[in-house]
Amino acid sequence: SLITHCLKSDGRFWIAEPGRGIYPEFAAIMREKGWQSAIIARKKACLPSDKATPADIQIWELRRKTTC
Repeated sequence: SLITHCLKSDGRFWIAEPGRGIYPEFAAIMREKGWQSAIIARKKACLPSDKATPADIQIWELRRKTTC
């Protein structure tokens, strides 16, 4: 509800996601609430928890589904 409250109807937001197991559930909930998502970039980055091994980060863009 925070995202819905903070964005205009045509707003978009981005999430950097390093392959966490919880993301598919989050994406499913967002789809149920009328959002669509797409990967717009992939990057390698070191996470604070494991600075020695770069993680594959996916950058997701989420926006409300359009009716057209």
